[in-house]
Amino acid sequence: MFIAGVFADRFGLEEKREIEMAALLHDIGHLPFSHSFEDYFGNLTGMSHEEAGIRMIAGKRPFQDSDLPGILENLDVDIATVTGILGKKRDVDRISGIVSGPVDSDELDYLRRDAYYCGVQVGSIDYRRVINTVVMKDGKIVIEEKGVPSMEILSVSRIQMYRSVYWHKTCRIAQGMIRNALELLETPPENPFSMRDDELFSLLLADRRSSVIARDVMNRRIYKVYGKYHYSPENIARIKEILQRSGIESREYVLDVIPPEYFRGSERVKSNITVLKDGKEYQISDESPLIRSLEATLESRFIILSASSEGRQKMPESLAEDKFRQASS
Repeated sequence: MFIAGVFADRFGLEEKREIEMAALLHDIGHLPFSHSFEDYFGNLTGMSHEEAGIRMIAGKRPFQDSDLPGILENLDVDIATVTGILGKKRDVDRISGIVSGPVDSDELDYLRRDAYYCGVQVGSIDYRRVINTVVMKDGKIVIEEKGVPSMEILSVSRIQMYRSVYWHKTCRIAQGMIRNALELLETPPENPFSMRDDELFSLLLADRRSSVIARDVMNRRIYKVYGKYHYSPENIARIKEILQRSGIESREYVLDVIPPEYFRGSERVKSNITVLKDGKEYQISDESPLIRSLEATLESRFIILSASSEGRQKMPESLAEDKFRQASS
């Protein structure tokens, strides 16, 4: 919220209060464990966290009892502008990028905050320097040429955080195990939007089918890596077929792709930043060899197969790394 306000001051925007409230509330629709199980809860509720958040702020079904509309009205905040920013409505498109866009307040905050609390050393992200080198041109946020080095530091820090924290194998395996436990739940949560992380975990621990996995995660008995393979859709399909044929239950293993398959494209890599140079607009990847190399780094994927001790004992010889590699070649 604070950084979004600094952006608003930079551009002299009269909607500063609405921008700050949009930044403060942009993740209000998140379910337990944040991004980790969005697909599971999306299927369960029929809503993404973005849509749920907008409905909460506006007091629309199924959140018609939400206190947020009354609170925002008492603060003299225009609710339609707040939800428009979060929904990236065309009439407020010029300011929605402050909250979510190629250069936004969310990333300038969470990278610094996550690195600090995880004890990870990343590049020194100077959010004020970044904001002082952006301008609004034709209704979109672009960065001046002098801001390219700051954006390079930001991009490198982002990749460092993904590779060392968000995509760390232990973190990803634990997430995969909890996902397995969720799939085993006999009775899914009735209103997950009202649940905290610990409440959902208590539900998993109390369930007859999911409790073993949940207890393993709680006691840090994390599945061990069995094999690491070259990524291709064909290899994914082949591994799944071998696992199914071998009678290994889905709860006994985690099959993961790093970086995840959905993490691709200029919007994910954040290489779609526009640079203003000599009055003309360029993509930052055209101006920065470093950012071009980061794009290539993220296209190098691999498959990780992890399993419980029981699952490892059932693994067929064909999934041993050397055997699989020979068969693939």
